[in-house]
Amino acid sequence: MRSTLRSLVFALGSLLTVGAAAQYPYYYAVSGSVTGCYPGQTVTLQTIQGTLPVYNLTIPLDSTTCTFSYVLGINSTFATIGISTFCGGTMLTGYDSTSFNFFMDTAYASVQWACGAGMLDCNGVLNGSDVPGSPCNDGNPFTSYDTWGSNCVCTGSFLQVCQASFTVGQTTAWTMTTDNTSTGQGPLTYNWWMPDGSSSSLFEPGHTFSTSGVYGICLTIADSTSGCSSSMCDTVYVDSLGWISNQLPWYDCLGAFMGNNTPGTPCDDNDPNTTWDTWSAACVCAGGVVDCFGWFNGPNLPGTACTDTIGGIVLTGIWDLNCNCVTNGLVDCLGVPNGADMPGTPCNDGDSLTVQDTWNSACICAGVFLNAYDCFGLLN
Repeated sequence: MRSTLRSLVFALGSLLTVGAAAQYPYYYAVSGSVTGCYPGQTVTLQTIQGTLPVYNLTIPLDSTTCTFSYVLGINSTFATIGISTFCGGTMLTGYDSTSFNFFMDTAYASVQWACGAGMLDCNGVLNGSDVPGSPCNDGNPFTSYDTWGSNCVCTGSFLQVCQASFTVGQTTAWTMTTDNTSTGQGPLTYNWWMPDGSSSSLFEPGHTFSTSGVYGICLTIADSTSGCSSSMCDTVYVDSLGWISNQLPWYDCLGAFMGNNTPGTPCDDNDPNTTWDTWSAACVCAGGVVDCFGWFNGPNLPGTACTDTIGGIVLTGIWDLNCNCVTNGLVDCLGVPNGADMPGTPCNDGDSLTVQDTWNSACICAGVFLNAYDCFGLLN
């Protein structure tokens, strides 16, 4: 057993504890007091720096004695804890660490905070937590991140409950349409800045272009309910034929305006011997071939070198047009140059009572007798 006692005062630094290391489980007994605590005050106790298991506890102080205590079960042989509380409007934090030597080893840490005479928070509570800069609730549903100000007034920022959004399209050449998809509680007002510099308050105004080029269009909306406003701008591209898009225009590999035949997409090079044809970066439709191992654009093509294993013998040859590895210069068991009847390949020994006939290493065709028992009574 070991114990340590630490005294922490205002503007507390860190805790140091005695300990050592070993097996688990272990225990970490933490206690302390806060002089001049306020009603409802709590202490936060956490395990940090890889300590197992992970704890993040909020422990209330005893309202009469202003003390707390808690025992942590620890699995790791080294443990570090952090202890913090509000004191006089300031967050005080201390740290302690220990290691364990043996089964059921227990470390103790004790903290004492002295808050002094204290101060009243924004709600008039002595040493309370509602101090300037801390969270609060201003009662306005349209604000967020409410905090106490330096004058103890709770205020927040207005929520962005409206969003300006639109897309562009066209009905005929040179004529642009707008699709307003803005959101808000409403009623909303609309202020468009059109490509020719004019403005519009319509919900979905249109525009006719007289020449090709790159243009800008913007929309600002205002929500009279929440007081929210939002803006969005987009770039419009118009080509020489009057095609309109809010994306950078292009012509694909077949010359189609904003077509689908772009580099990297599938195509057909009309070659039956190729597969996975795609448009290249130079808009050339080209494919590849599958080699004798089934690899796309692999090196094992007909006419290239290959190896084969027959009857445990590794032979070198050439891939033929049917992706057979033909062993050049060798005579098979029937005396045929580059023949197929090599050791290990199927044959027929002419005996109807045998099965699985193959050429052996001596080029003798032999099989296994059906339902044959050896001298130990084992089948085949």
